[in-house]
Amino acid sequence: MRRTILHTIAVAVCAAALTACAADPTADTAAPKATSSTASAAATVSKEVVCTELQALSLASKTKILEAMTAALGALSDPTKEPAAIKALNDALAPLGEGLNTQAARTADPELKAAVTAYAAEVAKVKTALESAGTDLDKAMEAADEDAMSAAEEKITNLCA
Repeated sequence: MRRTILHTIAVAVCAAALTACAADPTADTAAPKATSSTASAAATVSKEVVCTELQALSLASKTKILEAMTAALGALSDPTKEPAAIKALNDALAPLGEGLNTQAARTADPELKAAVTAYAAEVAKVKTALESAGTDLDKAMEAADEDAMSAAEEKITNLCA
């Protein structure tokens, strides 16, 4: 049961990170930089710029989340490692949530702003669930709404297409 729960959380987090804002899969993805939460959020920018930066954020987050997922899945055989694995997943989600909030503040497009804000809220819910779970993976799974996170991510993908 514990293995299934942690695996489900890991898959949900990974799926969201891998597919968020794939606006143009043929675009050069090596050049964009992830936007820092310390960047000026006062200036609004076009939907295209925000979508490009969201795509870069997704790519930058993907590696950290995948590494944390791998560690979490590896910890399934040793319950003493689960708290550290859960913390690593939570830590890997932090830059994604911060970046989403930054981009939501920057976009001039109200529909994209609402979608990015909703996705950031879902990331925050998962982070909170992981923080409060400790070693209780059942509790984390109850609070982590995979469907809501996927729906929020899909809406952004569609808006950025």
